[in-house]
Amino acid sequence: ASAPRVGYAFSDGSVRKGQQMKTAAAFHLYSQQTLLYSGAVAAGRATPHDVEMVGLALAIGALTPLPDLDELHFYCDSKSALQSILETSIRPSQGLSVVACEHIRAWLLSHPGDVYFHWCPGHVGITENEAVDEGLPLIVPVVGSQTCRQ
Repeated sequence: ASAPRVGYAFSDGSVRKGQQMKTAAAFHLYSQQTLLYSGAVAAGRATPHDVEMVGLALAIGALTPLPDLDELHFYCDSKSALQSILETSIRPSQGLSVVACEHIRAWLLSHPGDVYFHWCPGHVGITENEAVDEGLPLIVPVVGSQTCRQ
């Protein structure tokens, strides 16, 4: 039997202190230790928990459609985001959880493998986690620079 094809994602959220809660979320997708895709988004004004949820939800939405993966692993340095990403009760991040559950459920129904969620400590030298974190300062300053006119 061949080794399972494993897909894994590292996600992170960032709040720029002193900048009126300007936030960003990012993720990196890997398969067999090869970087497949990186994504980031400015998240506007959000709490640290919510922006971590955005990063994790984006990673789930990006990794689950990839073909030929036998296992999915999601890594995040926010225990609270990991504990609540699949919790769909009424709360501020409910929409993110509902979408994440839809992606995970669809993947589980169409694949024989398993999905795992892992907490990893931030800023301790885990290469993939540091790589996601390094890209966030490039995104955060963009938040709030757009103007809306009537």
